[in-house]
Amino acid sequence: MRWIPGAAAADVDPAERGPAAEGLAAFLLSLHMPAEAGVPVNPFRGVPLTDRDSGVAERLGDRERYPQTAALGAVWAQACTADAGDGPAMMLHGDLHPGNILLAEDGTLAGVIDFGDVGAGDPAVDLAVAWLMFDAGARQRVIDAFGPAVQGDTWMRARAGLSSCPPPC
Repeated sequence: MRWIPGAAAADVDPAERGPAAEGLAAFLLSLHMPAEAGVPVNPFRGVPLTDRDSGVAERLGDRERYPQTAALGAVWAQACTADAGDGPAMMLHGDLHPGNILLAEDGTLAGVIDFGDVGAGDPAVDLAVAWLMFDAGARQRVIDAFGPAVQGDTWMRARAGLSSCPPPC
């Protein structure tokens, strides 16, 4: 049942997703506000990367599924040494990927769906969508849209966070 017009970004060629970059960044900028006390924390998403280290190591051991194990492991190791920040937990979508993003006919953002994992934590988990959704140029536009609101180590954690969520990511 379609309630919101648009196509899932997962069904759109990655080269055609670029027009959604600024809209998705604006959505995240409005969502990522400090979470109030009592907002649930997902045990897998939005947690410190080091909490997911054993799970990621296990997944990266599957060389058939992840042929670039060495490169992925290097990104993961670097991100695990990144500053986790000392700010408050932020509100998160928690499951932001191309299947949960709807695009209008012109490629701009039409909507974001599936808020089943909404909670509090590290916004890097949502920012990982910049790598899942976009080519390098559109990804840079997303990063630029955040300006100083997101610091470098958060982007490093976002890049590595792609491999930290439990299957079937």
